[in-house]
Amino acid sequence: MNARALIFILATWILPACRTQAEPAPSGAEVRAVGRQIASPPRYLPFRVDLQGDLVFHRITFKDVGPGHGRLDHPLVEAIAESLSLALTADDQLRTRATVAHDPKLLDPRGHLACEGHHLYVDLWRPTPSRWGYSLWSGCGESDRFAWNELDVPQRPEVTHLVEPLTRSIAASLRAATKRACYRRTC
Repeated sequence: MNARALIFILATWILPACRTQAEPAPSGAEVRAVGRQIASPPRYLPFRVDLQGDLVFHRITFKDVGPGHGRLDHPLVEAIAESLSLALTADDQLRTRATVAHDPKLLDPRGHLACEGHHLYVDLWRPTPSRWGYSLWSGCGESDRFAWNELDVPQRPEVTHLVEPLTRSIAASLRAATKRACYRRTC
């Protein structure tokens, strides 16, 4: 049996049988997002959001996992970080103060290999100009992904209006996880 046939058997028969009841099968959109991640190497982004307050996370960093033609440019990434900082600070339930820092050292993938505690990782992708996607990670393992979403965004000329639906959704996902005190795929 060749390797390709073995992988097919594992992927279609054995692995689905091993899935627990608590972990739902990935949706078609999730499968497409994983395909995009495999097709393009991730790109770490040079902005971070530092958090002070009651939130379990002290730092948020970003990674662009979208395809090469949809890469996020510098002004857009900065707008996402700033908008998320404002959304988190304004959220009464999260009780945190967020600030943005430009940190060129974050561009080096080696800086992200060791998973830190109290660190929220945000994967971003933009499959079309009118659609955003993100996933939130509390660590580096597959079970550490606690949120995943793709959303439609109305096209607006102002970059702030383009990123606000994305950052509001990220803040809402973080608020929901904080309310459950669950930062893993299943709890």
